[in-house]
Amino acid sequence: MPVLQALVSARRAAFPGSTTGAARLYALTAALHLVQPLARLKGRLRHGLTPWRARGDLRAAFPRPRRFAVWTPHWRAGDERLRAVESQLRERGAFVRHGGDYDRWDLEVRGGLIGTARLLMGVEEHGQGCQMVRAHTWPRVALPALVGAALIAALALAAWLDRAVLASGLLAALAAALVARAAWESGRALGALTAAIDRDLARDR
Repeated sequence: MPVLQALVSARRAAFPGSTTGAARLYALTAALHLVQPLARLKGRLRHGLTPWRARGDLRAAFPRPRRFAVWTPHWRAGDERLRAVESQLRERGAFVRHGGDYDRWDLEVRGGLIGTARLLMGVEEHGQGCQMVRAHTWPRVALPALVGAALIAALALAAWLDRAVLASGLLAALAAALVARAAWESGRALGALTAAIDRDLARDR
């Protein structure tokens, strides 16, 4: 349908000159009618539509849990350390959410629609202003994305057992793309979170 619409729109245009030159101009006009919506959609996905927007200048890291334990002679309150990490994340354009009183995490960074990363931080007091700062970060994928990927993979397996090779391949590719997207989004969030923690703890070393 988009190709047909582009051809119809180009056909309505009028170009003076030879037939050969006009044919090239018609082809160019049709191509521009196809490219323009794609460019607009790309801009909306990257800068406009919030659920799909990749916010901030975040570098992806491998989505795996990570633990920090740093000894520091420079005393700072635990909530002050969390605010410093949050401030660095927000400066890079990340979307940050606070945990509640009964949550087992302190900060959550969103890497996209289905992938996030969480932080749990604790401070051990050792007297004379010395502290042991401990932090735990881990990736997290939205449950609907996991269920969707599992269902699509199950359909791919069923299609393969039914010898529908093309359908099986398409479904498997879709499941793999969903998993890759979730890993990339959670990796972006985790990379930003661990980088902010590293920078904050480097001040106390």
